[in-house]
Parts: sequence; structure tokens; C-alpha cells
Amino acid sequence: SYPTKDMYSKGVKTILYFGERHNPNAKVIDNSFRGKVNEKIDASGSYEAILVNSKGYITEGSKSNIFMIKGDEIITAPVEGVLPGITRSEIIKACEELGLRVREENIHCEHIKNLDGLFISGTSPKVLPINEVEGIIKYDKIYQRIYDIKDKFEELITRNLKNYKTSK
Repeated sequence: SYPTKDMYSKGVKTILYFGERHNPNAKVIDNSFRGKVNEKIDASGSYEAILVNSKGYITEGSKSNIFMIKGDEIITAPVEGVLPGITRSEIIKACEELGLRVREENIHCEHIKNLDGLFISGTSPKVLPINEVEGIIKYDKIYQRIYDIKDKFEELITRNLKNYKTSK
């Protein structure tokens, strides 16, 4: 589902889901897994589930990538354990253009409370702030850096579209 304007300004609620996709690098739907995750999302009134693997590391969203912020660093799970994609790579590029250091690193779910902010990325949500992770952490105010990344990402999309149109 497409996020509302309110979701972009206030952020969305997420849950932790302890489970992982069989092949995270492939855009293949495992209906059984998807169904279980959707049940938990619906029951909690959340927008998305943050997947946590058997070692306790945050991997990705059930239908998105997850980016975490600590100071001037943007952290995302290593590409081997997530669905890589154009949106993810363009967000990394946007962060780098803003002078932010991007690290691919496994972050344990217990460390989520030490982060300054988190956001979801994907084709539909683009850059969508998270304001709550299952009662573990709740942000009263969305970290400004997320809006900076969102703006830079949208600028990159516009630039790429212009370059595409002029190359034809």
C-alpha cells in the first residue's frame, strides 16, 4: 500500500518479526511466509515488519529495505542478506551525495534503541520514516536527516528521469 502524507510527516509503526526469507536476494514470494508476516502486521496495526534472522540481526523489511541512522552514519544490512535493488542503491547514492557514510553491517535487534532513526525504502514508499518499533523505541520527532535523505533521493529520481529523456 502507498503511504499517506501523514505517514511521511509522522512516520510509521513497525514490528520485529523473527524469521527470514529463504532466498533474500531473489524477488520471490513465499506465500506461507508472507501470510504469517501479514497476520502479525495486521494484528499489531503496523505498516511493516522488520525481519530479524536467527542470529538476532536486522535484515530487511518484509516488503522493503531498512536503513538505520546513528549520527552521520547510515547503516543497512549487508547485500548478501537482503533484496538488492535500484531503490536501495539510489538511496545509498543519495546518502553519499549528502556526505553521509554508508555502512553495510549486521545490527543486532537489541541495539535498535541506540539508533537516532530508522526508515523504510522501496519502490512505493521511497523513503518512509519509522516512528516506532514494537514498543521498543518510539520517536516523538522524526530525525531530520531522514527528510534530508528523502529530498536528495527525490532529486536523484528527477535528475535520472531528465537524463533518460535527453538520451532518447
